[in-house]
Amino acid sequence: DLYCIATHSINQHNEPEDTLLFFEEQDGLFRQRKEEFTMLAERVMSLFLLYEKNGWHFVTYSLAGTGVVVRIFSLIDGNIHIVFQRGVRCMPEILDVDHDGFEEILLCNGVFLINRQDNDIIELPESASIYRWDGKQYTLFKTVSWENRLCEGSLESMHPETRE
Repeated sequence: DLYCIATHSINQHNEPEDTLLFFEEQDGLFRQRKEEFTMLAERVMSLFLLYEKNGWHFVTYSLAGTGVVVRIFSLIDGNIHIVFQRGVRCMPEILDVDHDGFEEILLCNGVFLINRQDNDIIELPESASIYRWDGKQYTLFKTVSWENRLCEGSLESMHPETRE
């Protein structure tokens, strides 16, 4: 089993940073793995594990400025790698859209509108970019309208002949 903890510290430039440390459990003992990922600290970091039929993916969400940084880590060929990293303006949806046992990542692409009555700027979802696992990383599969992101018709060709 793999485990992760996040530590918070101040670096030599007096900037806050977060470090992810990974551990393996073997015979009831925890051994720290060699991989460490350090990033400048954002305001809030949340962590969760995403299990799939091809292994585990570890997801972090960090608030940064006016958006969210999404990072996904995965164990590939015995090493932990960042397999997805994007800054987005709203939280992504991570779900098995096409019911094949693999979770897809849906990112909202918005448009900005100005309310003429009070000049407030609002962002509305316009489309969704769908990212799929290709065995090594999440790659952009297609972009569909926001309203149709979960419709069967918009997911045509999501089942390639081979999928790792």
